[in-house]
Amino acid sequence: MVPALLVLALEFHRAPIRFGHLTDPAYPLPDGFGDWLTESSAALGPAKIQSTAKALSTEPEALREAFLFLLRQVLLAPRADHYRALGLSRCCAPESIKQHHGLLVRMFHPDRLPDGGGLGVALTARINAAYQVLRDPKTRQRYDSVLPPLPDGGRSNQDGRDFFRPRDPVDPNPWRIAVPPRPPTRFRPRLLWVPAAAFLAALLL
Repeated sequence: MVPALLVLALEFHRAPIRFGHLTDPAYPLPDGFGDWLTESSAALGPAKIQSTAKALSTEPEALREAFLFLLRQVLLAPRADHYRALGLSRCCAPESIKQHHGLLVRMFHPDRLPDGGGLGVALTARINAAYQVLRDPKTRQRYDSVLPPLPDGGRSNQDGRDFFRPRDPVDPNPWRIAVPPRPPTRFRPRLLWVPAAAFLAALLL
């Protein structure tokens, strides 16, 4: 079975504007996101990526690109906290911090990205910075004390249905001025006498 997160990645890559809620750092990740991340990463491994891409009617590189694009936009947004950068909730277990760090570093390592240097270096540094803070219980505790509270206590829909559901599409041209429809022209029989009278006058002359 194809992981739902990979299906979402393809849809998000085609039309990210329909999934704007995913890129909002204030929108908490679903409880099962960590499991989805691990499952999707396994499906993109060397032994499975061909069959996974075939099941989704796409090419392996296109699928991998869409998945990395989704992770960059959802987890590594500029205002994302360290937990989100690692695809974790604030109440995550210590062992999951190490696991997600290794998983994401392997994905975004400069040697594994098509463009090499720039982007891979920046993203890997961002992931490492989150890991360095959260891996140690004392620094994690200090970090937690200054974090702003999440909406609704940081709780999200446990089954993640809202996470996968696209929002209504946004008008691509918000500055367009709506032209009101023209009112229907009312038929005025009296106006027909004007050209008729002129025609008769021309005949008499």
